[in-house]
This record gives sequence, structure tokens and C-alpha cells, in this order.
Amino acid sequence: MNNIMITTGIIWRGAFLLVPLTGITLWFLYDGGIGFGWNLIWYWIWIIGFLLLYQIVLLSNLILNYTKIGFSTENKVFMLIGLLLLVIAIVFFMSKLGR
Repeated sequence: MNNIMITTGIIWRGAFLLVPLTGITLWFLYDGGIGFGWNLIWYWIWIIGFLLLYQIVLLSNLILNYTKIGFSTENKVFMLIGLLLLVIAIVFFMSKLGR
């Protein structure tokens, strides 16, 4: 039973991470591309903003449920993945602005 809950948690957290990122990217690609200009700036603002919100939600979930279950493995994994994506997005955005 515990393995089913872990798998379900991983699927939900992965979906909440990947689906909005894919949606934001497809929206901007359909709307005129992510070339240099305002579309590029707004695209990265949305991506970085979403990743920050994702990290805040996971951190609050971790804090609220710490007394019941402690630090779950899927929370640790997705906190790390989200943080890595956030750092990569910020570095990539800064490199694009430097051109």
C-alpha cells in the first residue's frame, strides 16, 4: 500500500511540474516564438515565477506534513529537481539577456 502512495505522489508531483512548463512553452511558441525581445523576457519571467511557486508549494507541503510523515523521499527528489530547474532557468535567462 505504501508503494502505491509513493508512486501516486511521484506521478502527481511530476505532472504538476511538467504540464505547466510544457503549457507555458507551447503558449509562447504558438504566440510568436521565444526569440529575442519582449516574448523572451516574459517567457522566462513566467517560467521562473512558476518554478518559484512550485518550490514554495512543495516547501509548505513539507513543513505542514513534517509532523505526520517527516521528509518523504518524493518531496526531497522533487524539491531538488525543482531547485535545479530554477537555477538552470535563471542562468539560461541571464545568458540570453547578455547577448
